Amino acid sequence: MVQYHGAEAAQRFLLTVMNMVYNMFKSKSLDVRINIRVTKLVLLHNRPVSSDL
Repeated sequence: MVQYHGAEAAQRFLLTVMNMVYNMFKSKSLDVRINIRVTKLVLLHNRPVSSDL
């Protein structure tokens, strides 16, 4: 995703999705208080090499 759209667009997309998740869990209908926060965002520019073959 980063290679195709760029790091800034990928970050904006992921933060937008997390904001939507936060707003879904913020609903009073759940009758539970849930806080969701992004504390660290690591963007991979290349696919990691898998160690399990």
